[in-house]
Amino acid sequence: MAYLINVGFLCCVLLANEANGFDFGDGDILSSAFQELLVKIQEQGAKIASLEDTIRADRRDFNEKIEKSNLKVQGLEKTVESLKRIIAEMENKQVANNQDKISSQTENNTTAEIVRPIGTNVALNASLHDQHAGIGRVNPKRAAAAAAHSVAFHAFMSQPDASTDLGQTMVFDTVLTNAGSSYNQRDGVFTAPTAGVYVFHWVTYSQHQGDVITELVVNSVSRGCSRSDSHTLDEHHASSGLVVLHVSQGDLVSVRTHSVWHSIGKVMSFDDYYKSSFSGWLLV
Repeated sequence: MAYLINVGFLCCVLLANEANGFDFGDGDILSSAFQELLVKIQEQGAKIASLEDTIRADRRDFNEKIEKSNLKVQGLEKTVESLKRIIAEMENKQVANNQDKISSQTENNTTAEIVRPIGTNVALNASLHDQHAGIGRVNPKRAAAAAAHSVAFHAFMSQPDASTDLGQTMVFDTVLTNAGSSYNQRDGVFTAPTAGVYVFHWVTYSQHQGDVITELVVNSVSRGCSRSDSHTLDEHHASSGLVVLHVSQGDLVSVRTHSVWHSIGKVMSFDDYYKSSFSGWLLV
């Protein structure tokens, strides 16, 4: 295309020069230029034709490859469908086999039950009857042994206690529980009837604007402490303590006001209202 433009441009130049009186002689220059342009145009035409042939060949190859790929995809899809059918058939066979095994096992168990000797059934029924009869039955000997070793107590103060000097034993004079009869409501002391791990719990109420500090002692040795602080409040305040420890037989356990820190005010407790209390029981 560029060569055609050049030829046209050259013709225009020649015509313009001729109109202006320019003499080209016998026209050899013009003829030579045209011949050269024609040769180049032919060469370009041949190249274009070759490129078109190459493009057509590449397009055919591309189309053939696409067609082959489509055929492969179709083949793979058929293979997948075939595998799905095979898997479904295998699963159905497995389910059928399992059902046959269950049915066969059930028939065998039924047959064995039918042919079991009569004496065996009688003995089995008697054993089952004895087991059912024993459910919920308490062994008297075991119950007596458990009762003999049970230790638990719970007591509370029936009225406020003003004895809050240092190291004063607190007496919880009203007893609700005293299994083992080891708590003394007259002096507030529990005497361990047997060695073991015990749980002790106590609750104290301080009066308004009071401050009561207590401790649990075993043989006069402090094992736990609790503080009921209401000296900045215009109301009664409660606190509690819990101790789990090993106690030897004959050890004395009680609750007292702290032996170092002073308490302020009364320990509050009422028979028909909130109560300061002391509890304990044998754990193991």
